[in-house]
Amino acid sequence: MRIGIDFDGVLAHTMPAMVAYAAEHIGIALSEAECMRPGGPIRLGEAGYVALVRDTHETPYALTFASTEVTFEALQRLSEAHEVFVVTNRAGAALARAEEWLTARSMRAMLSDLVSASTGAGKADAARRLGLDVLLDDWPENLVGLDAATQPVLWSASYNLDASLPAGVRRVHGWAAFAEAIERG
Repeated sequence: MRIGIDFDGVLAHTMPAMVAYAAEHIGIALSEAECMRPGGPIRLGEAGYVALVRDTHETPYALTFASTEVTFEALQRLSEAHEVFVVTNRAGAALARAEEWLTARSMRAMLSDLVSASTGAGKADAARRLGLDVLLDDWPENLVGLDAATQPVLWSASYNLDASLPAGVRRVHGWAAFAEAIERG
């Protein structure tokens, strides 16, 4: 099976790091949900949000992100039985930092590839190009437009609990539930 996994929010706890950075460096208390809002928190404005993302994703700060629960072990088990790809909207320096993060945690070697979906038709296009059977993401909009051959799975997080799920999307709560969903097909 060919499995695509998002980086931010699924492998790496990006949102808590963005919230902490905003509090420490900008002096503003944000919620994780605000950081996921398209265009970012209204209080920061578009330019402020772009700067927040740049400062947290493209600099060495990105290497401080914690991993989600038992990520290493889960990725190791998945990669033993399947081809696993990281499919991310990161590009340029942010993509390079994600690769550094994965390498520093001995996860990069478990992956078939690290793919940027920042151009074209986004993650749906990347899923088609890679022939993915499953795409796991924490943002419902990234699971729209997938071919019928790709099972969309939403990684449950505090900032997507109220999200409307596109048709056919299965929600999982953690790596054990995702492994079970993969086994069930």
